[in-house]
Amino acid sequence: MPDPSTRDGGARRRVPLGAALAALFTFAASLVASRPAPLAAQSVVGSLDAGEVGVRYGDSATISSLALTPALRVELPRATLNASGTYSVSGSGDWSAQGALSASLFTGRLGPLRPEIAGDAGGSTHADGVRTGQLSATLRLHLMRGTWGAWAGGGGGGAWDGEASHQLAIGDVGAWARWRAATFVATATPTHVSGGGDYTDAQLSVRWVNDRVELGGSLGARAGRALALGDGGRRAWGSGSATLWFGEHLALVGAAGSYPVDLAQGFPGGRYATLALRLASRRPHPGAAARRGDARRGVDGGASAAGVDRFALADASGGGRERVVRVHAPRAARVEVAGDFTDWRPVALAPAGHGWWTATLPIAPGTHQVNLRLDGSRWVAPPGLTVITDEFGGSFGLLTVSASPAPAM
Repeated sequence: MPDPSTRDGGARRRVPLGAALAALFTFAASLVASRPAPLAAQSVVGSLDAGEVGVRYGDSATISSLALTPALRVELPRATLNASGTYSVSGSGDWSAQGALSASLFTGRLGPLRPEIAGDAGGSTHADGVRTGQLSATLRLHLMRGTWGAWAGGGGGGAWDGEASHQLAIGDVGAWARWRAATFVATATPTHVSGGGDYTDAQLSVRWVNDRVELGGSLGARAGRALALGDGGRRAWGSGSATLWFGEHLALVGAAGSYPVDLAQGFPGGRYATLALRLASRRPHPGAAARRGDARRGVDGGASAAGVDRFALADASGGGRERVVRVHAPRAARVEVAGDFTDWRPVALAPAGHGWWTATLPIAPGTHQVNLRLDGSRWVAPPGLTVITDEFGGSFGLLTVSASPAPAM
């Protein structure tokens, strides 16, 4: 959502933005520190958008601003960290800045469910001295299948609107499904804002990706009792976006739509349009559409491109649930495997000669999720497995283990 650069007048108590973000930075740092592999070996994507944004708040005049938006995404085997910010300057010289940080950690399984602990923080500061902030934590339980999933959870936190603080209680339920190159996500978030009302936001969004183009859209509606804040009574909103990539590092980004009132931080609803040029360290998920096409044929081109020629599984000599994982990667200096059977902790394979790498692991019969990593690069699905892309944009191989797997070749 575009950063509001004006607010209704009146004296306001200033709240430092750093105070709202400090707790989540600590949480995020603990996630990175807890991983067995160094941060440099994980998937890190940075980008910078530079362009123009026009925003119309309620029935007020449209404000046009030049905006810079840096973003950073760090993906660990079981955790994700996202950070972003926007600095905008209008033609009259008014400026505003906002920042957001989110972190997520998936823990071990609870039967068929995957628990997730997540935190979000954000805030803004403006030329007129107004500062806002918000901090929340959420616990979710996920049910994940090959092409669909669902979750339910809730949490709470606090917010500052520049004049007063508010307590937040938030519910979170949703579901996602993937069909070919499109991913659909439906959410409902019942929310209580002390002094602001009780309401539920429902939203349906879709994202479609191919080798050069990313398209997105969303529709949302609000029901319940909530205080209006310069939105003309608007209770529905929608948006659309398009990203055209000219290579791995350059893209043109356009978006337009509307958004609802933010009762926690006191922002009015409005409409916006933006056009920007994006510079990125690399495309977030290059070749994702091609990998999805290969998944329908049972092949993962991503793993082959990463240097993995073959992947196999065999019974260990001791029997039981012990399996021998074998990977043929003749050009690799280090090979690691991670999956639900390792609790998504990276396990290093040992060289076995002639380009083969092996590890003996306890893997129960059934369907498992698995990824490989060579020399600390990005995680990829093993070749020969069906590739699944989840609602977070990540991908993994779907491994089916029978009571007596076929011998490795």
